[in-house]
Amino acid sequence: MAVVIFLGRLGRDPEPFYTNGGALIVSFSAADDDVYTPKGQERKPIWRKCKAFGRNAETILEHAKKGALLFISGTLQQNTWTDKENNVRVEDVIEVERFRFAGGPKSDEAGAGGGTTPASKPVPPTAEDRAQTAALASATSTEKANTDPDDDLPF
Repeated sequence: MAVVIFLGRLGRDPEPFYTNGGALIVSFSAADDDVYTPKGQERKPIWRKCKAFGRNAETILEHAKKGALLFISGTLQQNTWTDKENNVRVEDVIEVERFRFAGGPKSDEAGAGGGTTPASKPVPPTAEDRAQTAALASATSTEKANTDPDDDLPF
């Protein structure tokens, strides 16, 4: 199982889906930026597809909107299927286990706070955002370290 922890901004509002049993699933994409950028090149966002279930899905659907900054922790799942032309397709999806709101929507370039960024040009996390990620990741590690050592259940 691959664990993924990252800080990203939502590229659009989360989309709700329901299972046949009526359980809520929320799907969304979050943009993170490449850590290394050669001189003279623009940073490129990395889009990560995410799905949330249960209470996480309810909270994200109710409170997260396009441009929201989320600290996301989850597991990497790989979905494989065959398309109409018989090509095998693979998609990586992060199943959200934990998340925290790390800030509101990014303001526009004019500095009129509260606006969102245009969908065509996502704004990657800033240095301040990365510092928040490190602090939250440290807090997550501390929480895991304080659990009962005899308890090997993942929940």
